[in-house]
Amino acid sequence: MMAAKIPLAEEKTCFAPQAVLEADFARFRGTRFKSESGRFKAAKAEICVPQMVQQGDANVGGAVYQDLMAKIEQSVNAGNDRRVLLDRIFFEVLNEPEFDNAQQWAAVQTQAIAAIRRAAPYHTIIATAERYSGLTNLLTLEPVADPNVIYTFHDYEPFAFTHQGATWTMEQVRPLRRVPYPSSPEDIAAVVSQEQQLIDQHWINSYGLDRWDAARIRSELSFAGKWAALHHVPVYCGEFGVYQAFADPAMRAAWLHDTRMALEEQGIGWAVWDYRGSFAVVSKTNGKATPIPAIATALGLHSQ
Repeated sequence: MMAAKIPLAEEKTCFAPQAVLEADFARFRGTRFKSESGRFKAAKAEICVPQMVQQGDANVGGAVYQDLMAKIEQSVNAGNDRRVLLDRIFFEVLNEPEFDNAQQWAAVQTQAIAAIRRAAPYHTIIATAERYSGLTNLLTLEPVADPNVIYTFHDYEPFAFTHQGATWTMEQVRPLRRVPYPSSPEDIAAVVSQEQQLIDQHWINSYGLDRWDAARIRSELSFAGKWAALHHVPVYCGEFGVYQAFADPAMRAAWLHDTRMALEEQGIGWAVWDYRGSFAVVSKTNGKATPIPAIATALGLHSQ
C-alpha cells in the first residue's frame, strides 16, 4: 500500500471558508495512483500541519494553531461521527521541525498533540524529533504520553549521493555531479576535485571511505527498529529518496531498493519522496504520469 503525504497549505487552512476545506478533505477519499497497467491504491493520507511554527517559537498552542485545529475538526467530521476515515487520515504534527533544541521541540510537540486531540480524539497522530526528523534525533526522542501515535523519521543518507547538485541545501552538495553509489575510496576519487575547499574535499572523501552500500544502509536503519522495540511503538520512514537531476539512474534505483529493503526488514512502513517532482517515481509526458520502471521495481510497487 502507498501512503500519500498531503500538506495543508497554511493560507488555506487558517483562513479558508468551510467549503474549501471540505473540498480538500474530499479529494483524499479513494485516491489512486496510476501505474503501468493498473492502479496503486493510496491507503492512507497523511495530513501535515503547515510549518507555521518557526525555530524558537513555542506558541504552537496559540490562536492561529487553535483556529487551524477547529477548522480541521469541522472538515474531518463534516456532520459525521468523530471516527470518520480513521484508517485513511493521519495527522503529522510538523514536517521536519526546524528546532535545534530537543527540549523546546518536545514542549511544542506536546502542545500540538493536545490541540490535535481536541479536534480529532480517535485519529492516529504522527510525531517526530527535532532537526528535520533525522534518524539520530529519533534515537534520543522520548515517546509522548499518547498510545495512538506513530513516530516518523526521514532518511537521505548518504547526503552526498542523495542530494548531489541540489541548490537549496548545504553548500557541499551543490557542485557535485556523478557521485556514485555504492561508494569506495577508488570510486569517489574523481569526485573529490569537484569541491573547491579542502574541508569540502575532506567531506566527500569521507563518503568514499565510509563505503556506503546495502550492508551499511541495513546497519544504519536497524537502529530505527531497535528504538521502536525499546519503546514498544511503531516507526514510519516518512521520506526517503534521491534527487534525480545529477544521479546516475541505475545507482538511484539501487539506493532506493537497498533503503526500501532495509526498512521492510525492520518492519518499518515507508513513503518515498516524491511522486512527480525532482525526486520523482513517475515521469509526466503530455499530461500523463507514467511510473519510471526501474524506480517502481526498486520500490517493489505493483499495479492493482
